[in-house]
Amino acid sequence: MPIVNINNEDIYYELEGSGPALVLVHSLGTSSALWRDQIAHWKSSHTVLAMDCRGHGRSSCRGGVSIEAIAQDLNALVEHLKLDHIDLLGISMGGLISTHFYTLAPNKIGRIVLADTFAKMPEGEKRIGLMREKLAATDMVAFGKEYDEQTLLPTTPAEWHLQLAAWVAATPKDAYMQTVESLFVQDIRALLARIAVPALVLIGEQDLRTPLALSQEIVSVLPGARLETIPRAAHLANLDNPDGFQQAVDQFLQSR
Repeated sequence: MPIVNINNEDIYYELEGSGPALVLVHSLGTSSALWRDQIAHWKSSHTVLAMDCRGHGRSSCRGGVSIEAIAQDLNALVEHLKLDHIDLLGISMGGLISTHFYTLAPNKIGRIVLADTFAKMPEGEKRIGLMREKLAATDMVAFGKEYDEQTLLPTTPAEWHLQLAAWVAATPKDAYMQTVESLFVQDIRALLARIAVPALVLIGEQDLRTPLALSQEIVSVLPGARLETIPRAAHLANLDNPDGFQQAVDQFLQSR
């Protein structure tokens, strides 16, 4: 099982395939397993790296969780694996982590994809308070079930509904809350404005968690970014419509 000690955390990662490096960064409450279909799709053409962010999946959480700390973990992992030039894809929380990672290693990154994400969450402090109240009143199993019901489309295969609920349920409550507290106070607009590589912004057409206006805001500050909508998809577009998601990314990566 590939685990490396980074920044005093045990970080689990998946590394498959060969070719140009493609780094995938998962969403809040999930893990590298979120990318199962995408790893299978891209490993024939890319060296695909996906890590479990600290406090998620099989990675530890000794030093607390923040978006900045996860980006530092990712940077250290990329250096450990000696990946000198990568393309970067982050979904939801992973979009903000990817943006912070870019500031740490701008010369390593060729292209960046930000999917179903945001630059600044409206009413972030209020959302943190509501989440704190919700988690205090329930357990992660019940919360995971509710999260799934409010995230994936009803038409998405039942396997993914069960899996998403299970991923969230398995996330330690403290780690989840710490991540929320860091995530929802982020304002990465100034960081996005510094990105100097080709960028694609993806949004599921039925994404209610990070609605279209939030992706439009990213495009407004990220130089040269292109916005594309994924049909038949909501907040986790790679699960709702993997073919459409992968096709959009493929076209972007191949348009060199």
